[in-house]
Amino acid sequence: MRFFSLLFVAASALAAAASKIQPSVADLQAATAQPVTSRRSVHHERVTNAMRMRRGLPPLPPRHIPHAGTPTVNVAARASPSPSPSSTPGEPPAPPTVSGVIKITSKTDGSVLGYLSKEFAVYGEYAVAADIDGAMSIGIDRLKSGLNKAVDLQSLNGAESPYNYIGAITGWSFDSDDLVPGEASFKYIGGMSRTPAWSSPVQSNPNAFSVETGIQKASESSIWQINTVTSEITASWINSDGRPALSSELLFYPSDNVLVLVGDSARFEAEYGVEETPSVPIKLSLVVL
Repeated sequence: MRFFSLLFVAASALAAAASKIQPSVADLQAATAQPVTSRRSVHHERVTNAMRMRRGLPPLPPRHIPHAGTPTVNVAARASPSPSPSSTPGEPPAPPTVSGVIKITSKTDGSVLGYLSKEFAVYGEYAVAADIDGAMSIGIDRLKSGLNKAVDLQSLNGAESPYNYIGAITGWSFDSDDLVPGEASFKYIGGMSRTPAWSSPVQSNPNAFSVETGIQKASESSIWQINTVTSEITASWINSDGRPALSSELLFYPSDNVLVLVGDSARFEAEYGVEETPSVPIKLSLVVL
């Protein structure tokens, strides 16, 4: 069971700020009574249980996301063949399982922002760790050489099953699961169960955001590709028609310390950007230690 540190923002400050990407207390209350049926553009306030009690509100529901705690996997390149039919005599051995961490670099100035964290930031969304000690160890099975090989990213020292795959979750206030140009729609990068390769959004797929908030949203884990020459990891969201979104851009959202996937970064920033801490286009890279 994992509790997350939530930030308090005064109501006066919220009134002057751009709309946020997290649900408010009122939204969480509504989620327990009825599903989200329309998009809302409001200022969101994130609160702790203590703050809820001071306001006469009931506490948030218990967290049910298991966590691995202290890492038990040595973060290092390893070549342990995965059990597979390729072990049959006369067939080539299975590609090795590779483990490492994900480095996050700004596309704007090339600076290293940190590493994908083993901890969640707000509601089951992954954060950015400042140093490698807080980084998530990820495993990639059956990795083959190539420029854009589809891979699943599995957490080895973060959330446990069924939330141990890293993927994208539809933003809480959107009915549509698609990423399209001209819209501010976004996806959280968070923990979830594995989805089939190249599948469209899966409504019933267990994901950490839906467990934390009670707001059921679709998710996809099989969105990642890796260039084994440059080690760059990219994402490609599959829309509900089964086709890849025209654009799938990864951003760091500093005000919440979370990563998001967007289809139109300019529209997203216009709708959800915070002037003091604008979103940062990012590049993900696998670092095998």
